[in-house]
Parts: sequence; C-alpha cells; structure tokens
Amino acid sequence: MAGQQAPTEIERIIATRYGPLVLLVPLNAMPVGDYQKYMPKFTSAEGVSAKEHLESFYSYADNLDINEDDVWMRFFVQSLDGEARKWFRELTPRSIADIEALDDVFLKHWGDKKDLLYYHTEFGNLQRKNGELLFDFNKRFNHMYRRIPYEVKPTPYFYYDHLCQCL
Repeated sequence: MAGQQAPTEIERIIATRYGPLVLLVPLNAMPVGDYQKYMPKFTSAEGVSAKEHLESFYSYADNLDINEDDVWMRFFVQSLDGEARKWFRELTPRSIADIEALDDVFLKHWGDKKDLLYYHTEFGNLQRKNGELLFDFNKRFNHMYRRIPYEVKPTPYFYYDHLCQCL
C-alpha cells in the first residue's frame, strides 16, 4: 500500500510470536531480568491442569507487578511450551482482544472436559496401589481432590473419611 512502511524485523517477530493477540502499539516494556527462569510453564503433558497453570501463572505474574494488559498477555504466551505453544500459534490472527478472552480460549481448549459425575467416580474409586509409597499416594489423592470443581467437591469430612479408608 502506498504510504505504509514495511514492518520492521522486530514487528515481524512479534506478529509471529503473538499473532492471535490484538496488541496496541506502542507495546509496553516486558519485565527486565531473568523472569523466565522461574516462570511456570504449561506443556499439556506434565500433569498440571490448565486451571492449575492459570492459578500459578497469575500468582507469579502478580509477584512481578505486571499491570499492563499487553504485557500480561505476552507474558502468558511465554508460559506456554510444546504442544500448547504450537496450539496458540495456530489460532486465528488477532482473534484474542483481552486477558479474559485469552483465559477463556485457553481453558476451553486445555481445560477439563469431563462431566461432574466423572470426578465423583474417579475420587470414589481412588485406592492406594500395591507397593505405592504413602507420600506418593497422598500426593495423587490431593491432586485429584484439588481438580474436583467446587460445585461437586466433597466436604472436608468426606475427604478425610475417604482418605482413611484408602489407606
């Protein structure tokens, strides 16, 4: 087009890396330092649910005092790895306008798609395996309990009663 300059190299990199995001120019500065070293990562293959990743990411980003939407969204994209990063890059360009939309599309794709009865069945059938260390079983038990949606989560009394029965 006449009068328009060709995108700079950095603009091409940002467009490729963050293509699905609607980002206003000029972009706010990302945090300085080695912030990625301790950033929680989501790969979809490590046993961390999408909801758990969002919770740990929000906590981590809050600790860095990120207040600008564009930084928050780019920062979140950097927390995606492997298949999750590939999935993000294949989304429709400029289809995600804000943080809420990013959270929503992430949870819709990577979040639990199980019906509520699934959680009761899985939790009710949870047993300690032969030779399983108590520590490992307790970790597995608590992980399953935390994944149960609030509206169907067993009471703490049921939780402890069931834990004792499993041991």
